[in-house]
Amino acid sequence: MEEKEFTSVFGDCERGAIPPFGHIYQMPVYISRAFHADRAIVFNAGIYRETIQMPYKHFLKLLEPDGYID
Repeated sequence: MEEKEFTSVFGDCERGAIPPFGHIYQMPVYISRAFHADRAIVFNAGIYRETIQMPYKHFLKLLEPDGYID
């Protein structure tokens, strides 16, 4: 998939500033187990000028991943 194809899927986000919550866009979500060691996570909020930081355990609860990548 090319970047220009993402624009139609993530129309409410700036191009290239896609948040990690793929379920909102009917996409499966996988996360690396390496993140489990982190206490907090920071990710973009759909635009380049704003980020969100939260405890990783809260993020994982919101994300509800479909699976994990080792």
